[in-house]
Amino acid sequence: FLKDNTGNIYCKGNLKIMGQNGGDIKGNLYVSDGTFNLNGFKLTVNGDAVVASSLNVNGGTLDVGGDLRIQREYTDEEGVKYYTAYNGRFIMQKEGSYVKVNGSFAVRSNNDHRELLTAGTLEVKGDFEHYPDWNRSFSPTGEFKILDKLVKYVISSEFLIPTIKPYIAEIIANILITIP
Repeated sequence: FLKDNTGNIYCKGNLKIMGQNGGDIKGNLYVSDGTFNLNGFKLTVNGDAVVASSLNVNGGTLDVGGDLRIQREYTDEEGVKYYTAYNGRFIMQKEGSYVKVNGSFAVRSNNDHRELLTAGTLEVKGDFEHYPDWNRSFSPTGEFKILDKLVKYVISSEFLIPTIKPYIAEIIANILITIP
């Protein structure tokens, strides 16, 4: 991994956290290649977390001060950031896994998440944005729970309303569906 002078961490390979104590990232966390594995560890990210490859909570706790995005981030020539679908994987398969997002949670992945989100809790304080370019990019099953105040689905023409039904009972929230 790399760390810049603003406190941002860039994970560009497999990284498995080891140890008992909590960790703190002062800036943003960028996971662009490989797998970032919390391995039961407690990690606080004071900024945003952007995952274009894999984030495995693995029984750990992740507290994100800003947004958590399972997307790829790009910056254009004028310095404007934008996010697109990519191969991000968000993995919560172990009991005790807990992710708290103080900002918004956005998922736009080309990967099927049906077997990746099976246990643990995702708490979102801001908006929950699901961009279903492929309608299984966020498909929790099993004992996975979502605690949220608002779920916002951005619907593409290929996305059918019935695909929400399998996990709607697990969402403790109001639902707002928007069609661009």
